[in-house]
Amino acid sequence: MLSLTRLASASTSSSMLLFKQFSTGSALLSAHSIPSATKLRLLKIDELMKNKPKRPLNSYMLYCAEKRPILSKSHPDMKNPEKTKLISAQWNSLSESEKKPYKDEAARNLEAHSIVMNEFTKTLPPKKPAGPFVLFSMAIRPQLNEEYPMLDFGEKSRITAARWKALDEESKAHYGEIYSRKMKEWHDEIERV
Repeated sequence: MLSLTRLASASTSSSMLLFKQFSTGSALLSAHSIPSATKLRLLKIDELMKNKPKRPLNSYMLYCAEKRPILSKSHPDMKNPEKTKLISAQWNSLSESEKKPYKDEAARNLEAHSIVMNEFTKTLPPKKPAGPFVLFSMAIRPQLNEEYPMLDFGEKSRITAARWKALDEESKAHYGEIYSRKMKEWHDEIERV
């Protein structure tokens, strides 16, 4: 149940916004104008992800794929849950030497998949760089882990935020400059893609 209605934006009189109301109650508000670089990047990633190589079957699933057609021919009236239970019981009764061919094939398939996946990830556009605060938090994380080994992530995050607020403007500007340089590199890379 997707309903679309147009809403006039109070802040921008010339642009119209598109409001999508989904059956779950969630809503998506997007500008009805030229897509930004981020939106174009996300659209490209969505398009590329449609061609993402699927993860190969594990050893148990390879066994199932081999045995299910045989079981279907010998017991055509058996329902799928019953077939699955029977195949599972057969798999569990196999010795390690009987499982070895399936495990070896699964390992070969996984190795081939990792090669294909590495090539696929090279086609994805680069990720947007982290902001100044995130750069700061990544820089002091090892120090915090050493100083406060018993604290959880949330407590360390609160300490990080407090230290960021207490940081002098010159140090904050340093992280801002790093972010600006990385953003420029990212924009240049996006333009090449």
